[in-house]
Amino acid sequence: MDSLDDKAAARIDAFIERLRIYGNRMQGKFVKKLTGDIFELRIKQFDRIFRVLFFYQPGMLIVITSGFQKKTQETPPGEITRAEQLKKLWMKYRQIDLALLVREMREDAELTQTELAKKVGTTQSVIARLEDAEYTGHSLTMLERIAAVCGIALKLHAEKKPNFDREVALV
Repeated sequence: MDSLDDKAAARIDAFIERLRIYGNRMQGKFVKKLTGDIFELRIKQFDRIFRVLFFYQPGMLIVITSGFQKKTQETPPGEITRAEQLKKLWMKYRQIDLALLVREMREDAELTQTELAKKVGTTQSVIARLEDAEYTGHSLTMLERIAAVCGIALKLHAEKKPNFDREVALV
């Protein structure tokens, strides 16, 4: 975006804002599904065509992977591949955050995996799995149980700009 002129950048910003507001309801000529998870936001400004690749996450989160000026009829396969790789990376790091949260809660409470498992009513292998960055099955219920045992107040934060911002205590 830094290399674009002000008018082109403003137009792209406006379309991204519309995408943020309308989410998956913004279809038709503006949004095209490229693969199972990757979408393309289509922006035209006079004789220039811009594309923004993105994917959806639960809770109406839209993750933008790249943007470029389109010079050919087809979206370059390399751009689609790059977007898919960035999605995988996003998912991996999202899971790492949850795994670190579980481990940090346990360590703050000065508990071993076995001790935490006993207090939560599960096995040490379940706690080890929850602390594994590759694991993708974290449940809110289990996170609440772990937080309660560790004496940590777990909060859920929901945000939708510009006027929705809520936080609730879970434990």
